[in-house]
Amino acid sequence: MKRVVITGATSGVGAALAKHFSEKGHRVYGLARNGVRLREMELDLANFVGFTADIGVHREVKYAFEGMDRVDILINNAGVYVRAPLHEHLPSDIEYVIGTNLIGTIHVTYCALQKLTVNSRIINISSVAALHGIENESVYCASKRGLDGFMESLELELRRKIRGKKIQITTIYPGGIDTPLWNSQNPYFGNVNDLLTVEDIVKEVESVIDLRHGIIKKKVVMYPSTESH
Repeated sequence: MKRVVITGATSGVGAALAKHFSEKGHRVYGLARNGVRLREMELDLANFVGFTADIGVHREVKYAFEGMDRVDILINNAGVYVRAPLHEHLPSDIEYVIGTNLIGTIHVTYCALQKLTVNSRIINISSVAALHGIENESVYCASKRGLDGFMESLELELRRKIRGKKIQITTIYPGGIDTPLWNSQNPYFGNVNDLLTVEDIVKEVESVIDLRHGIIKKKVVMYPSTESH
């Protein structure tokens, strides 16, 4: 039984991952802001433990990890999305996106390092927005590109400082996914029938975890064929 930590565990990709790994018999630790939904998931899913936390707040993340014995797989999935040209963003929008997507992921990874086991994996659910600029997504792109810089540097640090643990890092860069991120305020401008499904992402995460120790799948880019990246 592996110990799997999933951020953003109450909806979309995170909820699908929590269900998948719980059904496979793994212990799943889910972090999310929605405490009510976490309690429901604890009743619905075997081996699921929820921790109510805003990952942008370090003390809440630290408290959550204090309730875990060890971590074999960390899945940094939590993310928020606001589409608007920069001059139309509220300062609170900027803090919300950067605070969750970048700073929050750093907080989680920082706290997880003390719990990660030998041959453990960090898997990041990022976005194609990390690969190039996208109109009206300057802040979102910044949050995802910043995550790339953080993870690339962390990988070098882990090789030099924590060699014995052999922690592998994989980042998945999906295009549009059929999740609640898309709504009337943030509509998908393509054909919604072409969107990736949460199951597509779950299968890719599973393929990474199934790799034998010592094999790294560093970057995975996947998106609907109707998109251009």
